[in-house]
Amino acid sequence: MARIEFSYGITPEISAGLSVRYLDTSVSLDGLGLPPIPPPFDQFLNMRIITPALVAAWDRRDDTIYPTRGSNLQAEISHSYTLKGVTGDYSKAFVNYTHYLNPTAKGVIAARASICGASQDTPFFDQCSLGGTDAFRGFPVTQFLDFRSASLQIEYRHQFTKRIGAVAFGGVGQTGDSFSDLSDGGTHSAVGLGARYRVSKKFPVDFSVDWARNDLDEDQLYIYVGQRF
Repeated sequence: MARIEFSYGITPEISAGLSVRYLDTSVSLDGLGLPPIPPPFDQFLNMRIITPALVAAWDRRDDTIYPTRGSNLQAEISHSYTLKGVTGDYSKAFVNYTHYLNPTAKGVIAARASICGASQDTPFFDQCSLGGTDAFRGFPVTQFLDFRSASLQIEYRHQFTKRIGAVAFGGVGQTGDSFSDLSDGGTHSAVGLGARYRVSKKFPVDFSVDWARNDLDEDQLYIYVGQRF
């Protein structure tokens, strides 16, 4: 899989552009002694899909690596063309709005609201989900899949020393066949704690480890570089 994106800064805060994603997958269990992949997932074993998209952002953050004030609005509208495989062409769009507050000298509050919509022909791996396009923590990205999703997250970040920090976060989200049916599948939630270690003295780049527990009493561990949003 490869993705290329080009954006042009219309103003210092507003940008727009194009992206292209190319997906080529070939899955085979030959020689592994495993049972065959059951339907309907067996139809996605050999696929080739190209996805052009329009992207736009309104970025008012004071910093792109570790923002403490401002907001960031991101939107993407894509249409996927199936070059190989049984999946038809399909469309998808999502919007993420993130706001940052700086209540204390060493504390930051970050909040994100997200919505996503996909056409009825969208295969399961490209549908809207909690964690797929909104960076939601607490569930595997394939646990709650559907053609619509909405979520809200909030996180408090605190820097104890120049190197050591911690976060506490929580979120709620819904998925459904349509925006009017989001509540039919219930509201899913997760809370968690995280540790931060600043790896650079020059740039505010953190090594992050997060633990999350969801409303199903399941635990998830996340290890990455930077902030979740």
